Amino acid sequence: MRDLFGDFTSIQFEPELEMSQGPMRFKPAQLETLGRTVDQIFEIRANSELAIPEDSDRSPRIFISRGLAGDWHEVQSFIERDIRISTLELAQEPNLGRTVLQKLEQESSRCTSAVIVMTGDDIDLEGNRRARENVLHEIGYFQAKFGLSAVCLLHQEGTNIPSNIHGLVYIPFTEGCVEATFGALTRELNSFYGL
Repeated sequence: MRDLFGDFTSIQFEPELEMSQGPMRFKPAQLETLGRTVDQIFEIRANSELAIPEDSDRSPRIFISRGLAGDWHEVQSFIERDIRISTLELAQEPNLGRTVLQKLEQESSRCTSAVIVMTGDDIDLEGNRRARENVLHEIGYFQAKFGLSAVCLLHQEGTNIPSNIHGLVYIPFTEGCVEATFGALTRELNSFYGL
């Protein structure tokens, strides 16, 4: 941190204003300089990039986000069996009296990335297939929590993609053939985890 403050002007810390009685006092200019210096220190501290301590005890774990279709079971089994990374799926964890959001927040803190299986489980008023609302919520939640590179989206073809997430890169699959994503999924997870 010493290098961050090397360009500070030296400040006279001794009072320069003589009083007729009593101790010396600081001049207003000295107080202004001191105030600017303190402000500058706080600004540098607030804007400096500090390394986030790495949690060495935290082993890789992938949160599986999914809708109603059973494709996620194959994805979870593949990740655990073939890639050998543990997974977590919210419904498989105990509720412990928590709300869904509390459970999502607490359980996802045990994970380091997310794989989202986006299937067309709901039909909108126009007859279009769309993903469950929890899946759409979790896409944004995990992108904010883990970063874009730590979220892998498996998208069932024919499932509507909302306009606010158009442009996201995803791995497509046809209904009932989620295993077609496994090669690309392996590449993404190996790249992210450095395997």
